[in-house]
Amino acid sequence: MNDRKCRWSRAPADDRLSGTLRLVNDADRLRTADEAEQLAREWSNGAPASWDNLTVPEYLAALAGWLRDCDGYYANRGVPTPANTWTIVRDALHAARVYE
Repeated sequence: MNDRKCRWSRAPADDRLSGTLRLVNDADRLRTADEAEQLAREWSNGAPASWDNLTVPEYLAALAGWLRDCDGYYANRGVPTPANTWTIVRDALHAARVYE
């Protein structure tokens, strides 16, 4: 895989995940859904002033760009790329608001 691409982990398709890990993944998934809903609420009165990407195509292009460059985002902060993909998704959803 290209070093500049974000490394996504894949959970096994079968039931090999421990109960604890499954609960963590479920909690992270639900937290991500809650944060996505919060981003949508930011649009309740029109485009938020704090957002740079104000159309769906702009936002999705920024989301894709950030995901391609996310290893650099984490490296610039001196932290490893999270192993938990839900953390990466949450960070991407927020970053795409302003990512160029």
